[in-house]
Amino acid sequence: MKLVGLAICLGTIIGAAVTVGFLLCFDILSLLFVLGGAIGFLIMKGNPENHMNNFGDGAVYFG
Repeated sequence: MKLVGLAICLGTIIGAAVTVGFLLCFDILSLLFVLGGAIGFLIMKGNPENHMNNFGDGAVYFG
């Protein structure tokens, strides 16, 4: 089931990119916003055992 879910997610992303063009899918300001939020959330949580989880949660919250 994980493979099917991954295929659906990748298919959606690739389909959207092909439809509107690849250049419209890459925005440096959005990337900086998500990365900045993820890093800030990681630092704010300050739990060394869960750095990857905190970074991931921050990226989702700011995405």
